[in-house]
Amino acid sequence: MLLIQEPDSSNSRTLPHCDRIFHLALQHVVENQETRFHIQNPNDEDYDLLYIPNNDTIPAQYLPVIENILGTTHFLPDYLKYDEDCDEKIYDSFLRPFKSLEVDVLDEYSIAVTRCVLRKTSMPVYCTDARILWFFPNESRIEVVDSLCNRTEKDKSSLRITNWLDIGFATGDYSILGSAVLFHNLFFWQLLTDLPLSRVRYIRTSSYPTAGIGATISLLYKVKKIFASYGIRAYLEPGSSHYSSALLSRYFNFDPIPNDSDASNTIFLDDIITFSYLYFFYKAKVKLNYDILNPDFRKQLHQFKDDFIGTQRCLGILIRGTDYIVSGVSANRKQASVREMVPMIDTWLSERKYDRIFLATEDADVLQEMKRFYGGLVVSIDQERFTVSEFTDVKRIVDLERKKYPGEEYEQKVEELMVKYFHSLYLLSQCDSFLCSGECSGWDMVTGFNDGRFDKSYKFAVGLEESPE
Repeated sequence: MLLIQEPDSSNSRTLPHCDRIFHLALQHVVENQETRFHIQNPNDEDYDLLYIPNNDTIPAQYLPVIENILGTTHFLPDYLKYDEDCDEKIYDSFLRPFKSLEVDVLDEYSIAVTRCVLRKTSMPVYCTDARILWFFPNESRIEVVDSLCNRTEKDKSSLRITNWLDIGFATGDYSILGSAVLFHNLFFWQLLTDLPLSRVRYIRTSSYPTAGIGATISLLYKVKKIFASYGIRAYLEPGSSHYSSALLSRYFNFDPIPNDSDASNTIFLDDIITFSYLYFFYKAKVKLNYDILNPDFRKQLHQFKDDFIGTQRCLGILIRGTDYIVSGVSANRKQASVREMVPMIDTWLSERKYDRIFLATEDADVLQEMKRFYGGLVVSIDQERFTVSEFTDVKRIVDLERKKYPGEEYEQKVEELMVKYFHSLYLLSQCDSFLCSGECSGWDMVTGFNDGRFDKSYKFAVGLEESPE
């Protein structure tokens, strides 16, 4: 990203102010690794441009949180080349719900976004920095204002650009975004591929290192749904997941990559994390069903259900703990504790007759606490569980597994835990009602398998300060 700064005394390259000033500067960033430029502005004040890799603009206090959750601190991709006039590869659908643009920070990306808004919409633009008129001197739709209303008072029909790391994903509110994130929401196609979209037939997506089996499957099927509307077929790149291709094919319906998939017709989505928080991905609601399972595994699960709960009326409860607690996830990913869920559990138990509470959790402490509250009413499958105290030098289950089980034993344990996980999800989907501690791939799987047949279902959102109704 190029930041607009006051001129300094450094001996930096001098460039003339013009419509393409950012592209001229980026050319020297790429070719000569220069990072500072002095801009001569004949109609107003001179200024400097300072190049900073996008990820370096993330406040330092956020980096440990990002790494805990994602397993990497690489979150914001760089755009060293882009074209504001390439209509095919600008996701202008993002702009359609909004009635105005509010610019609260002036930099390369907020100016590029403003240029797109002025060219592709009829929205007025309100900006708190008069220097915006250097870049749009004759634009009557831009109004310079002293300030913008408080964030909490802002109408969601206006799109605001800030210098904060607002990404939208955590709250679902994409009307306030940091400039780099908003730019990424509009220009991501240009980062995905240099090919004309008419030539793209396939996309090969990677998983990410911290993704469990539920997240891996949800991710693939979300990518499938999103790109199907463009006539692009999605596949999981072999070796990109925590789970081997052989393991996945034993239990799930994962299509093999076509023989004709190559660089001439395929998008290689190697860095899924930098795309997963885009509105383009967020808006796609994927309903998973039994079709993700191969027939033999599905038959095994159905038999297990008959043996385990038979015809008993069950309240299914999914409570995530361990690495969700250790990683310090917040907002929509924060999970409710047992004590936070107890009032609703009690209410549901008083309203309906249940023979059992079927509890699915990977957390041994959660299981014990639920048994302290509900005793013999609680049943759960026999599986290995973890405690928060085990996460002394790791923050994710996948890392704890690698630490505890080296070599061949590790592969066996990964498969065993994965199969047990799906036994639990299937049993939850066969319960009469369902409670979930928060946003997780397990909620998507269970509700998809159930297909709307629950008497009642509820997902907590304690990180968003949501009160159960």
